[in-house]
Amino acid sequence: MDGNDKDKTIQELLLKIQGLEKEVISLKSKLSTRQKLNEQKKKISIKRDHENFDSSTDEEFGNDHNEFDDIKMEELQFKPTEEIIKVAKSMGLQCNHNEDNSEILKKIRDTIKTKKTQHDKMMGKIAKRKSLLAIPVSESEKLFWKVIRNTFLFKKITGHIHSGSYTLKYEQIFDASLLVHSREAELLKYKVKRSDYLTNIKINDIFEFIRDDTEFYSNLFKNYSKIVFSPQGRFNIAVSKCCRAAIEVLIEEYDCKPTIEDIKKSIKIQSFKTFQCLVGFYKKNNLPLPLTDTDIWKCVFSSVDAAKDDIEDSKKEKEPVVAANRRPMRRIQPRHKKIKEKKKKETKISKISKFINYLIQDIELPAPKITKQKIKKLFQCPLYDHYTLEDLINSCRSILNLDFQTTKIVPTVTTPFSKLKELNDAFSLLTKDQSKQTVMEYFLENYQTPNQNTQLYGNIIKLLTMHYSMFSKPSLLYLVITGKANIESIKKCMQSKSSYYLECMYLDAFRLGELSLILAHPQCKDPTYFKTVFSDHIFPDFLNPQSFLFQFKVEKVKKIQFLRSLGESISENKCAINMELFFKILVANDDLEILEYGYSQLKKPIIDLQKTPNEKLDILYFIKSPEILEYILQHFFKDIHKPIKANSFILNDRLDLLERYIELLPSAVKKLDFNTNNISNPSFPEELFNVFKRVIENPILSRYITIDREKFTYFNINYIPLNQIIDLLEHYPNVSFTFNLTKNKVSYFYCLISRYILQKKDPNLKKRMDIRIVDSNGSSDFDYDENEDIIYYCSDSGNSYNLLEYPFDHKNISLYNNSSSPTGGYMEFINNFMKVHFTPKPTAESPTPSATPPRFRRYEEVEDHGLMTILKCQARSGNLPFFRSIVDNGFSFIFKKDKASKKDKVKKFYYSTLKLRELFLGALINDHLDLCLFFLDELSFSLPDNQFNGKITKNSACHYNLFNRFNFNFNK
Repeated sequence: MDGNDKDKTIQELLLKIQGLEKEVISLKSKLSTRQKLNEQKKKISIKRDHENFDSSTDEEFGNDHNEFDDIKMEELQFKPTEEIIKVAKSMGLQCNHNEDNSEILKKIRDTIKTKKTQHDKMMGKIAKRKSLLAIPVSESEKLFWKVIRNTFLFKKITGHIHSGSYTLKYEQIFDASLLVHSREAELLKYKVKRSDYLTNIKINDIFEFIRDDTEFYSNLFKNYSKIVFSPQGRFNIAVSKCCRAAIEVLIEEYDCKPTIEDIKKSIKIQSFKTFQCLVGFYKKNNLPLPLTDTDIWKCVFSSVDAAKDDIEDSKKEKEPVVAANRRPMRRIQPRHKKIKEKKKKETKISKISKFINYLIQDIELPAPKITKQKIKKLFQCPLYDHYTLEDLINSCRSILNLDFQTTKIVPTVTTPFSKLKELNDAFSLLTKDQSKQTVMEYFLENYQTPNQNTQLYGNIIKLLTMHYSMFSKPSLLYLVITGKANIESIKKCMQSKSSYYLECMYLDAFRLGELSLILAHPQCKDPTYFKTVFSDHIFPDFLNPQSFLFQFKVEKVKKIQFLRSLGESISENKCAINMELFFKILVANDDLEILEYGYSQLKKPIIDLQKTPNEKLDILYFIKSPEILEYILQHFFKDIHKPIKANSFILNDRLDLLERYIELLPSAVKKLDFNTNNISNPSFPEELFNVFKRVIENPILSRYITIDREKFTYFNINYIPLNQIIDLLEHYPNVSFTFNLTKNKVSYFYCLISRYILQKKDPNLKKRMDIRIVDSNGSSDFDYDENEDIIYYCSDSGNSYNLLEYPFDHKNISLYNNSSSPTGGYMEFINNFMKVHFTPKPTAESPTPSATPPRFRRYEEVEDHGLMTILKCQARSGNLPFFRSIVDNGFSFIFKKDKASKKDKVKKFYYSTLKLRELFLGALINDHLDLCLFFLDELSFSLPDNQFNGKITKNSACHYNLFNRFNFNFNK
């Protein structure tokens, strides 16, 4: 081939390569175009789905809505009867010519209202669904939900989830009461939905725990019908516990019908939602109420009387007397607890107005003929008795619904509302959050600064005027807020008032900065009264962000005037206060200028900080800024070289102030005391543990404060997290701890601590822990021998925790088993127990272990090693998975009678009938139905009739489901 031919060939090849490259480029462009088209098609299809969904829903719900809108009731009521009946029948209503036009029109009105409500609810759901469809979902999120919805994968994942060596796996949590106690609502709902094994289903507690989830109760009643039996009985309990969701499910799915007693009970316990649900049943089914109008109003107003009597009794209660030989575990303000209980009762009585308005406006019950004096008990003081704005509005609505004439209480105060429509229009824009705010809170925020919403402020004043018209005597705070207070009106207002209201008025003097209220008070010259009132009402809330003193946003000029006048009145002996407590309140106000002025006007009192016995009452506890700290140290310390303890700063988590305090100390001071003996807070680990760690890790604080060699004291610890205790033990190697435990909680806590000690094998660890058992007779030491078998600490009947996840090998105790098997690791324990205590029975055919029951090595030690103790404990706690795993893995011979022959020198392992009955009785007494059925049906346990009669609890799940199997006679 010559050179020309070669050149031609090369040129042809190059041309072909270029052609191929162009084809590749065109194919790539086509592919990208196709991909783009596919994406556009997907978007178009999604858009079409949305449009189809929108159009279908509009077609489904729009026509009915428009049809009802076309019905004009104003015109229809003047039409002939035949035309009215024709309209009613077109709506699916049953009518006849014998009915009055008013009755037919009422049916049409109710139907339109019901349909419109259903339409609005459905449209809300549709809008929500549209918004969810519009949210883009990534591929990873789709995969996540696929995995979560896969039962097998979810089980595997949750089997490995744990935090630390002392937590429970998903399969091990079967105690419903434990979930309720731990506030694990979502986990309980999920287990009920999956129909997982649950025991200790205490329906009363569940009704109080979950109130608003109808799906949950539908699943509960369906999946646990043997345990949650007798729907009508459960309906009565649901009414008593005000569980509206359960009531709705029982009515709709189990045909339960509210009785007269149910309606009366809902009124008596003043549960408006329950009452509304019960009455709604009759209204929905067009049934007359089983109570007459008179009976209903009698129930409502008798509940007012009962609630009022309860409040009066709570005001007259005396503080409990502590026996001389009993030392209280923790300082509690009994009077403060009493005031909180009083708030609950007053809240109930304020809700009764809701009943009155609902009966008159919605049920259209005629208003009762009742005297103003009778209904007067309903109208408490909105400011002092913790009314919300919603309560106040409902109270005034009831005045208009009952058609009471208001009394002019103060001549120039604004005129109250005269018509219901006027009142409703005035508060139509009030938000839900605003309506839940108390009247007192509203005025604390808006008094003297109502410019943000002047109209709302004025409308609330109108409501107060209207409400107090039922008293004819306004509260003192009302007169101050409306600017109508004077010496004469103040003294008149203080007459015939209870001690509680007088205390509230006394506190208002400091909230408002009004000295005239103090001087008019009958006990203004008693300094102990000042301390009593402030300690009872205010002490627990001293450290709120909004200071108590001058809480009504008092101007600075008025604050200075109040302090000057207070100082002059004290000098002239017109009034007296506890100076130390007042300065704590003044310090908590966090205003240096006001503190300096108050200190000078009140004759510079001397307060010795070093002698304060209780850190929680220390004035340093109320300091909020470094400027106030420096002023206090300058004016209140007698000896700066004698430093105070660091407790006040640490307990209040103000380490920044503690550092500043250290900077101000003389160089000669090398150490600050920190007394932990007075720490007795049950929530100590959650609140203060991190603070102590920060003290130790802080290079400045750790030089001055030594927490080691001290003793921490815990009071009444029930379910304290073990991991936090272990952190404390490890962070403070020289600290000893005293644990005061209630008697019925010893087993769980002690077992966990014992396992930790056995794992660490530290002889000094036990010496650092002083466990004391507290009961009604006082406290006693709880000594234990760490060489004893750990199993004995699992034997308490109140222990519902599964603490057996370790091999039965004393030389190598593992505290956690990573097995994710459904049996929760129980079989590892059983297998190890068998290896230690049993010898397989050899046979001539096979020297290997056979299926026949093995021989026991040391029969006389069986009770010492506690297998029966474990079985009893798990029977009492209802641990069905534990017993099922024993049977499923070939150890059912434990529960079989297999008496040894006389030829055998070593007895075969078995338990007597009496021992096995103890297991059955443990499950029966504690009402573990599923476990009892397992014992009877699969293990063939038996029990004499007389023992069943003597141990069974009437109306329990076991009684309801098992009495047919025994010759039951509850009177035996």
